[in-house]
Amino acid sequence: GFKEVNDSLGHSVGDRVLQASAKRLKELIANNNNGYVARFGGDEFIATCSCNTKREAEDIAESIIHSFRENFAHNNAQLQLGCSLGTVFFPDDGVTTEELIRKADTAMYHAKNSGRNTFAFFEPSMLQDVMLKNTIKNKLQNALRDEKLEIYYQPLVNLRDMSISGFEALLRWEDEDLGEVRPDLFIPIAEQTGLIFHLDRWVLRTASKQVKIWRDKFDRPFNLSVNFSPTNFHHREMMPWIHNDLAQESGLEWVELEVTERLVLNYDDNVIQGLEELLKLGVSFSIDDFGTGYSSLGYIKKFSHILSKIKIDRLFVHEIINHSSDRALVQSIVTLAKSLNIEVLAEGVESRRQEDVLIQLGCDYAQGFIYEKP
Repeated sequence: GFKEVNDSLGHSVGDRVLQASAKRLKELIANNNNGYVARFGGDEFIATCSCNTKREAEDIAESIIHSFRENFAHNNAQLQLGCSLGTVFFPDDGVTTEELIRKADTAMYHAKNSGRNTFAFFEPSMLQDVMLKNTIKNKLQNALRDEKLEIYYQPLVNLRDMSISGFEALLRWEDEDLGEVRPDLFIPIAEQTGLIFHLDRWVLRTASKQVKIWRDKFDRPFNLSVNFSPTNFHHREMMPWIHNDLAQESGLEWVELEVTERLVLNYDDNVIQGLEELLKLGVSFSIDDFGTGYSSLGYIKKFSHILSKIKIDRLFVHEIINHSSDRALVQSIVTLAKSLNIEVLAEGVESRRQEDVLIQLGCDYAQGFIYEKP
């Protein structure tokens, strides 16, 4: 939480927090454990000390985390901060300073990704994860440039007459070295690197061309549903893309962008501006995987003005036959959505019994293996 201190209270306050942090670490490491502490840069510190056992190292790490749970005082305010630690052993994890620091850094980021305010001992598998992520990042860039990505389409079924109402476009990637790379592996990496904007833009452009062909060929008003990362609204090219490229398109009223609950949580000026511009062009929005994150029924009401559809996560559909609680949740979502003129789609439908219950509950659309795999 150190960045927030700098951003909200200024760097002079941040400097005092760093000094207080150094003091706490020095008392614990240098004074009590005959060690050494140095500031490495920014809000990162490096400490060394002698430990005879792993348990001893755990105790020291725990004591550091505990010391940072005590608030930092600023005037009359109490600042709540925390810390994440990565731990290495000499000579087991390395014999050079550079190697030990690099591996400690890797372990620290592992601790951060594990929920923060915790510590992690370095494991060789962590380095393999970092190397895999770097490999995926580089290969994904090349795959996009060389057009080696594919789009799979899964039909969306209208439960009123069992007709195909449209398609969800799903990005797929098979690399000659890595094999088939799962979207849940490469999409987060694309989001972290900013590549997701270019991926989503490519998927939307390519998929809309394909669905236009099907609309004309079969003379049917098929809709297109495309996943769209919330991070795109903060990309510097987002607004130029909307005004220069998308604005030239015609018939965007049959395009629906699927966003996750993170968009709702990070609903700032950039998001509002982007949403308003896209809505003007006729694009509609749906919330994907509803119910699995931070969302609540209250979000539906709050953002009903931008939502055309809610997609209920397969997790609830899977147990809708066996668990009354899941059935009750789906019923609540459908009831509220109907009152706000929002349609509901169920994901992951795999059996006729699930389909029958969804129809009884008033669900509008469904997709799943019972109809067709992507």
